[in-house]
Amino acid sequence: MGSYKIATRVFIGMGGLLLVLGLMIWSGRFGKQIGGLHVLLGMVLVLMLWVLSALAARAGVARGQVAWAASCGLIVLGFGLVQEELLTGASHWAIRVLHVVISMGAIWWARRLLSLMRERVVADAVSEPTYARSVMR
Repeated sequence: MGSYKIATRVFIGMGGLLLVLGLMIWSGRFGKQIGGLHVLLGMVLVLMLWVLSALAARAGVARGQVAWAASCGLIVLGFGLVQEELLTGASHWAIRVLHVVISMGAIWWARRLLSLMRERVVADAVSEPTYARSVMR
């Protein structure tokens, strides 16, 4: 399996796990027990997005795309850490929904960067076919 597929599956798997943990926290039954794990895994996901952004920049992906992806990671991290203090009370569900939407945006950006990086490898393969075969496996 190629590195593109592995990275895509890791991001989607991590996002799915975070979504399940978030829903468990949202239910009110498991909040205290798994809240710390959810925060830790969320930070790891953002760190992975930033590393991927750096790799995408090095691979020649457009600076604007890379900047938006890295910024999305910063927004997810900041919003996730302060969301409990925003719009408390009965309307807090709106903040939770917004957190899910923003976080799914980070997953989308990871997949977008991976796709753009893969396109770069394929485009570069015209001049070096053996390199492309080894990367695309």
